[in-house]
Amino acid sequence: MKIEVMIGEIARLADAQALINSDNARMRFGPGIAGEIHTAAGPALEAFCAPLAPLGLSAAVITPSFQLAPHPWGVDVRAPHYLHDDELKTHYACAIRSMMDVLHAHRIESVAVPAIGAGVFRFPLVLVASIMARVVRESVLYGSARCASAS
Repeated sequence: MKIEVMIGEIARLADAQALINSDNARMRFGPGIAGEIHTAAGPALEAFCAPLAPLGLSAAVITPSFQLAPHPWGVDVRAPHYLHDDELKTHYACAIRSMMDVLHAHRIESVAVPAIGAGVFRFPLVLVASIMARVVRESVLYGSARCASAS
């Protein structure tokens, strides 16, 4: 498994099959990475997401990428809000597991992942990195592990 850490605009990464969107429950345009991805994808993304909302805490869903070519897919993930949700580490790990399950189910092999929840949802970068690295590694090595606490 190859992992690269990059700083830049995620929507401009050319070699990923899918872009991960750190999304809100409404799955609508918002600040941060959600706003960047919705702007780049165009209004069809928000229209597609409307019937899928609300996105449950720690859930992930796949969407077409619309104008985000050459990326065929987007994956919306809802992380916990660091200041407002309980069981933060558990819910965050479940969000990453949900993302990995969607990627595996659709046989997506290359993905651009932002620091999910670190912007508007205020999750500390140290926790983001440590939980994400652990869950991605476990998912690659051992496959899916369901989360009892995901809602």
